[in-house]
Parts: sequence; C-alpha cells; structure tokens
Amino acid sequence: MEDFVRRVREHLEMAKSYTAYEIELLPILPNEMAYRERRAHAVHAFAKENGWSAMIQDPSIRVTFSKLEPA
Repeated sequence: MEDFVRRVREHLEMAKSYTAYEIELLPILPNEMAYRERRAHAVHAFAKENGWSAMIQDPSIRVTFSKLEPA
C-alpha cells in the first residue's frame, strides 16, 4: 500500500487528480465484492487519512483522488 500512497502523492504534486482502478485499490478495499457501501466508506476514509478527497465513478472499479482544499 505504501507504493500506492507514494504514487498518488507524487502524481498529485504535478496534477489536480489521480484516477486509480480496481487493481490498485484492492489493498485498501474490503475483500467482499457485495459490500460496495463498505468499500466506498473504506475508500473515502483512506483518502481522508492522506489529505485527499475521493470521487467514486464506478463503485470499486475507478476512483479519482484530489487534494483537499484548506478549510
């Protein structure tokens, strides 16, 4: 997972967003395919922990991370 965090962080230094696909998301998602709500929650929690937001376009397939704007 550290490689994924590093890849997203480095990409967000140069771009506004980073789109990750399911193969990259597997380490941060619960294994149960039927629990999309849990998976979405896990993605949002992961993004928040790293100072990003997450917009899920296709549940569990594609997520776009963006830097959070300061409050």
